[in-house]
Amino acid sequence: MAVVALFTNMSDVQDLYVDKEVIWAATSGGVEIYDTDGDLLASASDLPSRQATAIGMVSGDLTVGTKQGAFRLKRGDWQAVGIQQPVIAISEGVVIYRDGSGWPLHHEAPRLVEAISWKGQIYGFTADGRMVQGDHEWMLPGPVSDVEVIDGELRIACHIAAAIFDGDHLKVLSIPATAAGSVWGTSEGALVSDEGKRVGGVHGAIREVRQIDSNWVVATDNGVWSVGASVDRWTEDNVCGNFVTGITQHNGQMVVGTFNDGACRFDGTDWHEMKTPSTMVNDVVSTGDDLWIATAEGLVQEGKALHVAVAGGATVGDPGTNHKGINALSAGPSGLWAADVLGPVQVEPWRRYRWHVSGHSFQSIASCPNGEVWAGSEDDGVSVFGAQVGQKKGRSKWRQFNRLDGLPEDWVMAIACAEPGAAWVGTYRNGVGKIDENGWHPIMEDAWVQALLFEDDRLWIGTADGLYLAHNDRIEKVRPDDVHTLFRDGQTLWVGTRSGLLGLDTTAPTPDAVALQHHIGG
Repeated sequence: MAVVALFTNMSDVQDLYVDKEVIWAATSGGVEIYDTDGDLLASASDLPSRQATAIGMVSGDLTVGTKQGAFRLKRGDWQAVGIQQPVIAISEGVVIYRDGSGWPLHHEAPRLVEAISWKGQIYGFTADGRMVQGDHEWMLPGPVSDVEVIDGELRIACHIAAAIFDGDHLKVLSIPATAAGSVWGTSEGALVSDEGKRVGGVHGAIREVRQIDSNWVVATDNGVWSVGASVDRWTEDNVCGNFVTGITQHNGQMVVGTFNDGACRFDGTDWHEMKTPSTMVNDVVSTGDDLWIATAEGLVQEGKALHVAVAGGATVGDPGTNHKGINALSAGPSGLWAADVLGPVQVEPWRRYRWHVSGHSFQSIASCPNGEVWAGSEDDGVSVFGAQVGQKKGRSKWRQFNRLDGLPEDWVMAIACAEPGAAWVGTYRNGVGKIDENGWHPIMEDAWVQALLFEDDRLWIGTADGLYLAHNDRIEKVRPDDVHTLFRDGQTLWVGTRSGLLGLDTTAPTPDAVALQHHIGG
């Protein structure tokens, strides 16, 4: 099926590569290419994995390291190279992986957090602050966040300090550095000389520093910046974050929630950030009159109220939740339902079901057209209202379906209504299946399921390793993305992934990879 839209945020910059008059920026949403004046030349969001972690040249080919391996640009196409493991660095023509291995140069080392190739040798850096090269080992003042070769020396940013290594001696500086270059970068956005003098600064935690003539080009968690006679942000604004956790349409505008970048709305041209009590947004739902936003600090009724845990003595009908941490929302004929850390909540009319169900940290909820409600917990399977499945829990009208009833595990991540008396259930490690009065009916095993959407006779399955479609007794892998939420809008299926928002035309045939070059919004 055709990709009709792709929104990615390029602000979370992980690495920079300077090639004469061109600067390549590897970000959690893909790759951006700038000239030395800061003008955007192109965006590459068509990588097989958009979560880029490193960038450089390998055997004359531009190569991007990602959390799913390395890819080189060859004749306009991205080709996988090496092993399909997380890449931590590309240095002097060598791809270096988190597990300590390298490509094409054979290399073995302990598990690494950073690495660099210097004088024909690979120097690796471990999470406990060691620098290792072959049989040699040096203890650093802290775990390494960045390392660069400047004027024939290794300059090492160690979070709580900085270090300079000339091959024989290690010099420690009392600079809390997160980025290494001709100057040091810090998590507060300062550029600092070896003497500890502030020489510039930006709005963002600095991860990489490159000097170009008299200016510094700086990679941060808030985009690419140029620092010189003036301070300029090169990165253009887009969707508020790449880790998309909720999608809805409200008053003709798309609204998305993200894992750690709040919520934002799209007016058809630009994205606009929305005010939330927490940057952690777990879901968004429109009920027509109201937009509801589930956050770690309460349930937002946009423009009207923030609903948090009720105080002692609250009665049925009093607004409020069991707990301020709201994980999921679902709207149906019986109104809006929320799943919070302690149980299901019916919203307007308000009623909390903390003591009516077993289990804790409810992660998913489905309010069905016939009035049934299904809620999934982390430790006791599914709580069910209105369907005769599983076990009755005392005098409660809620029933429980868990491992005792055939569920493969009790950690439920996703739920979707099926026919009356049945629901599709996605688990943390053991795939997806249907629950009904006859028990558990698996259709896909050994999968980390994070989102489900059921439409007529088609079930869309979002997992940590891709988007799948179950239809006509077949399961087809549609996309390789890490999928966290799904939303239908006409013929477009919106897919919220860990690396951006994807729109699929589900009426069109699946294109080849070249079609993924279509990119909206920079």
